[in-house]
This record gives sequence, structure tokens and C-alpha cells, in this order.
Amino acid sequence: MQKKHYQTAARSALLAYLATSGEHPQSAEEIRTGLAAGGHTVGQSTVYRLLADLCARGAVKKYHAGKEGEGFVYAFVGAHQHCERHLHLQCVRCGAVRHLECDYNTHLSEHLRAEHGFLVDCGRSVLLGLCASCTEVKA
Repeated sequence: MQKKHYQTAARSALLAYLATSGEHPQSAEEIRTGLAAGGHTVGQSTVYRLLADLCARGAVKKYHAGKEGEGFVYAFVGAHQHCERHLHLQCVRCGAVRHLECDYNTHLSEHLRAEHGFLVDCGRSVLLGLCASCTEVKA
């Protein structure tokens, strides 16, 4: 028998918060603080329990925070199931974020590693510039 998952107020608030937080992973404490700032008092153990469940269901991704011993951070998956595999493009004028979901990610990552000894963390990498809409010349 599959475990039933109730849509509690805390679960709804956490999902809504993560969905509107952008693509920047946050620690459980940052999430709890963000929820509290929005008027949702959720205990730390409840945040961890909900995050574990949402990770198991594939709605949230759990990443190592960076350095060993720093713990984990969490990000809403949304429509981008493999966000950690590609770079992101952000327009400095309008703020739009695009997912660079093409083979160029592989070529660039391989070049940077082979020629420069640099391993790219694609899931947290953002290239800044202007999107097509912002570069169009209005007649």
C-alpha cells in the first residue's frame, strides 16, 4: 500500500515558497526563515520532513551545499527535471532566465576542463547578457 501524502498548509506553503524562489538552492534554515517572513510558522523538523518527502517524490532536488560538511541545499524542480546538466542564461535588462538545454553545454564544459583545468557546476552557473527580445531593434 502506497503511503498517502496529505496536502497540509505547511506543505502547500513550502512548495509555493520554493516555486517562487527562483533557481537558487537554499538550505532548510533559509527556507524556514523565508516561510516565516511570509507569515508561515513551520518548525525546522517539519521543514526537513517535508523536504525529504518532496525530494523522494521528485518535486525538489537536494544538492551538497559546496564544501564538505556544509550540509545540503534544496531547489524546486518545476519543468526542468535535469537543471543540473545545463547552464543558465540571464538577461541583465529584463531579468528573464533561460535554460541552455543543448549540446553546447557538453562542448563548453569539456573545453574548460581540458584546456583550463576548470570543472563547471552547470546547475549553479549563469551567463549574463541580453536576451533576443531586449536586443531587437525597434523600427
